[in-house]
Amino acid sequence: EIHSRSVVLTTGTFLSGALFMGQNTSPGGRMGDPPSCAGLSNTLKEVLGLKIGRLRTGTPPRIIKNTIDFSLTDIRLPDSSPTPFSFINTNTHCK
Repeated sequence: EIHSRSVVLTTGTFLSGALFMGQNTSPGGRMGDPPSCAGLSNTLKEVLGLKIGRLRTGTPPRIIKNTIDFSLTDIRLPDSSPTPFSFINTNTHCK
């Protein structure tokens, strides 16, 4: 038995993981792996009555490289002086 005012479960992307293909959605996990954590998700919701939230990873769609005519695209050069993602970092180093 665990007593706490609050608990944060960091299950990664696999708690009731879903794959989105166009308008279709299906349960999923890593490529080639079956869906995982469905039982844990159901227990948290149905048995314990907990609220389950979802953060979308925003993974861009995959495309086949040789289906693109790169002559029709523009070159996007990187920033000459990159801005760090975090306020903790003050400088950047690019190789």
